Amino acid sequence: MQDKRQDSITKLNELIGDVEIAMLTTVDDGVLRSRPMRTQDFDFDGDLWFFTSSKTHKTEEIEKDNRVNVSYA
Repeated sequence: MQDKRQDSITKLNELIGDVEIAMLTTVDDGVLRSRPMRTQDFDFDGDLWFFTSSKTHKTEEIEKDNRVNVSYA
């Protein structure tokens, strides 16, 4: 099971490793809101990190509904 997870992490890293900007989608009272976010550069272990101010509309949206989508192209 651990090997399959590591294989998935490795594959994901290969797919998104060179893409600096992702679209982060949140839910705002039933409406999807997307905005560009820069992925933090670090050794990828399966977690994606995005930094923002704690006083933004997107953090309020995530506090109300923590379902998010992150897309890379």
